[in-house]
Amino acid sequence: MRAFWTVLLVAWLAYVIAPAVRAPAGTARLDVPGVKAALGSTRDLTGADMSGLDLRGLNFTGATLVRAIMTGADLRGVNLRMADLSFARLDGVNASETDFTGSNLREADLRAAILREARLGEAYAFGANLGGADLRAA
Repeated sequence: MRAFWTVLLVAWLAYVIAPAVRAPAGTARLDVPGVKAALGSTRDLTGADMSGLDLRGLNFTGATLVRAIMTGADLRGVNLRMADLSFARLDGVNASETDFTGSNLREADLRAAILREARLGEAYAFGANLGGADLRAA
């Protein structure tokens, strides 16, 4: 019985001491005003669900969008310079004329994304899935 309590105590301490292992706090579904509010304050949209939103023209420069869900969102003309989009889900987005210069797209899901005339200079895209993406004039 003592071993059980010891294991339980160790597990609890590991949970308390290592908060980085837990799921991101920003996993809530956001609307456009919620996105604008986050951009105006912390610029941290880690794990945020913005799927299907019309985000045209917003400025995400330097924002943290790690594991963000933006499936099917309208990102035309969005500024994503130096943004961290690692592990983000961007499948089916329309990101025509979007600026990804210097962004981190590591392991991002960009399947079937429309990236016509997108600026991708100096973007880090190791492991990104671009299957079926439209990269004309990008």
